[in-house]
Amino acid sequence: LAGDTVPCADLDALCDGTDIYVQTVLRPDLVDAMKKMLPAQAPRLHDILDYHSSVEDAGKTAARARVKTLMLTHYVPAMQVGQEGDWIAQAAAHFNGKIVAGPDLTSAEA
Repeated sequence: LAGDTVPCADLDALCDGTDIYVQTVLRPDLVDAMKKMLPAQAPRLHDILDYHSSVEDAGKTAARARVKTLMLTHYVPAMQVGQEGDWIAQAAAHFNGKIVAGPDLTSAEA
């Protein structure tokens, strides 16, 4: 389980060969849209990019670490109904394994 983190060698080593890699993720494109809609929140929204993995980052980490399943969770901004496929597609561009879009508090078993 990787929380608020960005890709790094230690994360790759931690995830190496695991059955399930669970990563909190964000979508920079949607965060940028939020900054435009909520200019007063722009500094805080910009700051989160420094310590959260994007969906693409999670896919790349999963591929490098040769995990079996990537579970995305704790979405920033919150995933809206009907967006699951978009989030998964961004990770799938970098990872060929199983990808699960799990809501917060999802349980997983290998």
